[in-house]
Amino acid sequence: MEALYVESSALAAILLEGNREFDAAFERRCARIMSSLTLLESRRVLRRANLDGRVGPEGCARSLRRIEALRGRSQILPIDEDVLREAEQRFPVEPVRSLDAIHLATALIWSAAVGPVTVASLDRRIRDNAVALGLTVVP
Repeated sequence: MEALYVESSALAAILLEGNREFDAAFERRCARIMSSLTLLESRRVLRRANLDGRVGPEGCARSLRRIEALRGRSQILPIDEDVLREAEQRFPVEPVRSLDAIHLATALIWSAAVGPVTVASLDRRIRDNAVALGLTVVP
């Protein structure tokens, strides 16, 4: 079974913009995976959106509850020594920012361990690298 790795930009699109394509891809997969970094970055995006007025307090609280629900239905991968070691390597499309390298490394490690991974991301550099590394991307 192919897993869906949800990178922070995809989860933010679901939470802030109601991106139906990502939301549908996320919901139809039996195996959903995220880095603990995805959870952190998504919470920070929501807090910033609340502070700058893009999301009201109720919307922020609702999205934070949704993150917790998604967390409960997903495999959350920690940022461990293996991920950090993989993130230090050169990627096909450089430069790659450190946090993006953590996302790519996590998807690669998961793919090597359990099989094909589709990466959900809006970030061009992550998408370009994922494709160059042999991973499928959505949209």
